[in-house]
Amino acid sequence: MGRFPRLRIKGPLEHFALQRDISDMLQRTLDMLLDREFRGIDPGSYYSSNLRRFRARGNGIVHRAWNKAFSTAIGWGGVYFVNLFALPEITSTKAAALTLSGLAHLRNRPDICDPVELEKTARALFDWLVERQNQELGAWTPDFQYEIHGTPIPQTVLGTINTVFCCEALWQWRDHFASADGMICSAAKACLDNLPRLESDLECCFSYNPAARYYVHNANLFVALLLSRAVRIEPELVSYNEVVTKCVRYTLNDFDRVGVFRYAGPPTANNTVDNYHSGFVLRVLDQLVPFIADQDHDLESRTRLWVNEGLGQYQSRFIKPHGVPKFAPSNHHIQAHSVAEASLVFSQFKDQIPESVAVKYRDSIGNSVQHLWNERLLQFDSEVRVVGGRSVWRNTTPMPRWAWAWTFLSMLSLST
Repeated sequence: MGRFPRLRIKGPLEHFALQRDISDMLQRTLDMLLDREFRGIDPGSYYSSNLRRFRARGNGIVHRAWNKAFSTAIGWGGVYFVNLFALPEITSTKAAALTLSGLAHLRNRPDICDPVELEKTARALFDWLVERQNQELGAWTPDFQYEIHGTPIPQTVLGTINTVFCCEALWQWRDHFASADGMICSAAKACLDNLPRLESDLECCFSYNPAARYYVHNANLFVALLLSRAVRIEPELVSYNEVVTKCVRYTLNDFDRVGVFRYAGPPTANNTVDNYHSGFVLRVLDQLVPFIADQDHDLESRTRLWVNEGLGQYQSRFIKPHGVPKFAPSNHHIQAHSVAEASLVFSQFKDQIPESVAVKYRDSIGNSVQHLWNERLLQFDSEVRVVGGRSVWRNTTPMPRWAWAWTFLSMLSLST
């Protein structure tokens, strides 16, 4: 037996969109994640490969053009391109955090898995995440070196996304692991101490990373949610309340200006609107509503309005009959991360989605999952291209974070 104890998932476990027992899919996906110890190819690590030496340096336009060309080549070349250029594998902290979050859905399901086995596997994952934490920072760092707008991001600085997703997993298991609350509060303080932020009397936005100023809405709101949870754990951290409120106000003010959930706001505006970043923002804003309601009633009303508007935009852009795309319009391209986000959006909002729209989610997600599941390799592929209802190309690159962990979590969120 490897580092992680085996957990047996028993059927039947029915997925709302597939209407079939998915326990075999989930078992295979969990086994691959644990056997690999979350090691594989990650889209972000493409840019950490030896190919970087071919890229022009010091020119932001050339840098972005290179990244676009490289991403397109990966998108069409898939595993063959990865193997040809010997792209590096990385160990994904976020994949482990997502897996632990997924297991939280099984805690009250003794019919699906043995509670003792579940506790052992969850404990092993928790301990692994503790080992990955940078003790000096009190947070998690990036899994690989990458760049933002030409600025190198070292592995020694606070990694915002790894940190918030690890804390999300700890939050879901905090009643089981005594040290989880302290780790969440330490990580919240680390974000305050290490992340640059734009701040005025009314607004605040945290930078995506300490090494590069980039004001991204999903990262800003993720940090705000983390701070709000730290206050729930330690009420004396009441000074965080104002920061959280300012973060929400910054994001809503930007959305008021542009009318959509764009990726980043001023002064580093990015007008891209994609599936999973829109979904992140939508879900986190909704989770922050009760917190905002205790702080600012006018802002609460604005937040609710934007959650409703954002949900409508999300559905019209990304819930398509053929499947779930990353960008709209996209008539043939289905991507695992985006399908997972659509599932999580539906799971969170299903009680307020009309049945006529729920049918569209069921068809879109169901078609997507069936295309992504690779019967030959017994895995979820990261992306497929579909023409005439048939998969004509698929990226079979082993992606623990991008394809497997996200899908594992999202499918459990919609299973009964």
